[in-house]
Amino acid sequence: MFAFVNNQSKKLALLFLASHIFTAAAASPFELDNEASTALFARAVGGKYVGSSCQVDAECYSGSCATGNDGVTRTCQRQLPGGPCFDNGNCNTRQCDLSKGICKASAVNGLCTDYYDCAGWEQGTVTCQDKKCKVKDSKSCTNSNQCANGLCKDKICRRRPQAPNSPCFVDSECLSGDCAAVNPSQCTNPDGSFTYCPGTTDQHCTRYTLGSKCANNGECAEGFCRSGKCVASKDGDVCSEQYQCTGLSVCGSNGKCYTPSSASLYPNDVCDAGSQCRSGRCVVDQQQKDPYTNVNNVILKNQYPKRCDYLANGQSGCRSVSDCLTGLCKSGTCKLGSDGDRCQVNYQCQNLCSNDGVCYTPTQPNAQGKNEPCKTDDQCVSGSCIATHDVVVRPRLGTSDGSLTNVDDTACAGSAAGGACSDDADCNEGSCSSSGKCGLLPLNAICEQDFQCDTQTCIYADPYGASGTCELAYQYTECSRDDQCYSGACVRRQCPNNKDPNCVFFGCQAVALGGSCRNLNDCTSAGQTCGADNTCVLV
Repeated sequence: MFAFVNNQSKKLALLFLASHIFTAAAASPFELDNEASTALFARAVGGKYVGSSCQVDAECYSGSCATGNDGVTRTCQRQLPGGPCFDNGNCNTRQCDLSKGICKASAVNGLCTDYYDCAGWEQGTVTCQDKKCKVKDSKSCTNSNQCANGLCKDKICRRRPQAPNSPCFVDSECLSGDCAAVNPSQCTNPDGSFTYCPGTTDQHCTRYTLGSKCANNGECAEGFCRSGKCVASKDGDVCSEQYQCTGLSVCGSNGKCYTPSSASLYPNDVCDAGSQCRSGRCVVDQQQKDPYTNVNNVILKNQYPKRCDYLANGQSGCRSVSDCLTGLCKSGTCKLGSDGDRCQVNYQCQNLCSNDGVCYTPTQPNAQGKNEPCKTDDQCVSGSCIATHDVVVRPRLGTSDGSLTNVDDTACAGSAAGGACSDDADCNEGSCSSSGKCGLLPLNAICEQDFQCDTQTCIYADPYGASGTCELAYQYTECSRDDQCYSGACVRRQCPNNKDPNCVFFGCQAVALGGSCRNLNDCTSAGQTCGADNTCVLV
């Protein structure tokens, strides 16, 4: 009996001891991760575990109660490097400088929870990978176990050789042996179609040459991956991109490789050689045409794939004006238009294209007014023929409904004061005098627009009237002399365009408070108006 009791007592004692050990372990902050002696527990501000709910720092053994990603929940967390500590377990890095009472950052291969736990993260040299601080690619190293990608070559961390399209810094990081700048939209999918390149560097591993081993079509610089090798294409092969069709073959609109016959391709068709084009030119610097008006706009450089150039004047094979570089398509040949031919822009005509969209020859030189068509300065009254953007309006070429469209073309500029004119419309400033010169109108002269007046102010007594009179300028109106302003003062003002650091602007000063005014435009715009007694008053 006593033996039984004695035996059971031993068991109870062992259970009691085990229970106390478990309780001590469970109560130890940081879930068995504390590295300090239990004697230091008494120094803890609080005793809550990492991950425990908290409201203030004092509740946590680490002294850090932080808000989680949800922006609401607060839990005990370890301290970041630089945070207060009294033992290693207080810190993300498990390194407490006890002499200073602050958490230390981890060296390479030290413990981390994120990159900011690592010494040197501010310089962008390290990262946190698998809870260890590692050196980033292209940064200095002494051995491979320091590097995020596990390779230290010539004292620099490098990627191990990567497949085509992978980001890289040097040739040794590529299985192809070539790390080069790649058009950011011309990396490839496994089927060979283009896609945007991964990573932030502009250099990527190039694709394999013909005869090299490959895993898919996207790894071959040309041709296709068949039986694990990059091979040349054959006519009839299904293609995603032009580069997959080798030799003189091209990827047709039906998505298959074929070899065009001589002079069979029309302008803008994909080509591999000039002999395939009706124009005789297969180019990478491509003239772009507006698809709505067929008017030339910009030339795009180094375009891919190469395309057949437009037909020059005198070349045959055009289907419509859209095939011609500068002329009209007449009986299958690109030519400059004769008087009476329909046109869209001046360069399509032997002479000029009227605002009605018909080629014509001016009756006399120096007769074209402001915004009228021209090719040379001596055709304009103002003596200036300029390129315009969307100013010229003509019937759209190729339509019969008379629909109008704005086009970029050359047209005559207007004249400044003192310049030649044939009527008021030719003047950028002032009006056209009987002597054929643009002149600014004096005070009280009849006017229609502000720019006709010396004061740049044309006021209509009747808002619906046919004309107004030149009056002294309102406040802030651009000026060059005091006598142009109603206030009597032309001063330097804030520039209308605040983004121009070189702007110098002079405008009329506002009438002072209590001064005479015609309407609120004479008074300071901030908090003043023109009162019933025609003086500037506070609102």
